[in-house]
Amino acid sequence: MNTNLNILVIDDDPQFAEAVRGALTRAGSSVTVALSGGEGGSLFSTGEFDIVIVDKGLPDYDGIKLAAALKGQKPNTMIIVVTGLGNEDDAMAAVKAGCDDYLFKPFSNESLLFSVRRLVEFQSLRLERKLTIEKGRQSADILFISGKSRRMEDALEKIARVRDLDATVVIQGETGTGKELVAKAIHYSGNRSNNPFVEVNCSALPEQLFESELFGHVKGAYTNATNDNKGFFIAADGGTLFLDEIADMPISVQPKLLKVIEEKRVTRLGATAPKVIDTRIVAATSKPLEREVASGRLRSELFYRLNTVVINLPPLRERVDDISDLVAYFARQSSKKWGNPNVRFANEALRQMKSYSWPGNVRELRNVVERSIIMSNSDLIERVELGMASLEGSLDLSRPFQEVKKEVIAGFEIRYFSTLLKETKGNLTEASNRAGMNIKNLSEKLKLYGISLKEFKA
Repeated sequence: MNTNLNILVIDDDPQFAEAVRGALTRAGSSVTVALSGGEGGSLFSTGEFDIVIVDKGLPDYDGIKLAAALKGQKPNTMIIVVTGLGNEDDAMAAVKAGCDDYLFKPFSNESLLFSVRRLVEFQSLRLERKLTIEKGRQSADILFISGKSRRMEDALEKIARVRDLDATVVIQGETGTGKELVAKAIHYSGNRSNNPFVEVNCSALPEQLFESELFGHVKGAYTNATNDNKGFFIAADGGTLFLDEIADMPISVQPKLLKVIEEKRVTRLGATAPKVIDTRIVAATSKPLEREVASGRLRSELFYRLNTVVINLPPLRERVDDISDLVAYFARQSSKKWGNPNVRFANEALRQMKSYSWPGNVRELRNVVERSIIMSNSDLIERVELGMASLEGSLDLSRPFQEVKKEVIAGFEIRYFSTLLKETKGNLTEASNRAGMNIKNLSEKLKLYGISLKEFKA
């Protein structure tokens, strides 16, 4: 159990309060005892407590009302109400009042510590979820600061229109144009933002596991089904299921997907009854869906069902006006990461980037900005290395050999690992095997250069 917990115990029975203090102190917590509701309220107002344990039957306060008032003051503090054995109505009243748990007197030390441990774990998950939501919102912000071009304005307008709707959305664009960011922008700026955002890369999921992973299964549904699996649809219930590279979904699975989308119900493999779900679908593709239908790789009925709202993302070469804002955004991110908060790109560097064709689109731009900041010895970056320039450009012989060598090697490694991960679709095991490297060493290299596996799976 967390040994740094500050716990307040409010109970008018000194013997009972000391017993609780002893059990929690031995477990590593710091415990303060108050023998009345008034004393407990004063201590709570002036102190910082992770958990408050309050008795329902205080002589000067109704413990449940006191607990509710404390929760109202500091919502992140976890509250446990203690009530008499068999008083289920009091326990339910405590829950309705916003308390986090309840215990019936008398209880064992094991029950007390289990309740505290469970609340700590729940709080940790809640904070993790909050950070995930905030990170998702921040990652989506980039779209809203870089919409000067007419085509991006059209995309942003559609995002604003559909973010609070349940309509299915298809995002189309070349690899690296930011389809995942658009999906996150739709989710995290809309009314589903506090619910799950679940990503599925249809091109990376093995065909034999696709149905089981997407729709779920019950234990024993097939030979290797040793545990229940709720599946991606149920995991995203109330939120958004992002189906990336939808055109790569196995043709055999597409009719069942269509049925789930239309009926809003999913039946796990091996289950006897369906589950009603409220899962919003956002799909993405780098391939024209009409062409996939014509080739027989995408069922026409699924295409028409998905084709409710289409957001087309332009390649970076067609939105040159956005490059300055994107560079500034990525520079702020990378500067914080690499400890150089004052770095900026000179006009010449910006002109270079605006005249480049960007075959890797926004993803490539981000990597160029980060690589430039890593390699720079100055706050002002006057030129950047684009495409093959890091290996084929002229060498600056006025600089020390080791310095230039380090820069060239870093440029090569960034290109090598980025290309390798693109080909292996972000599969770290496959990439390490092909590179002939220990997986740990490869992971450390990727961390050094700020290369994220996730961007290659998208």
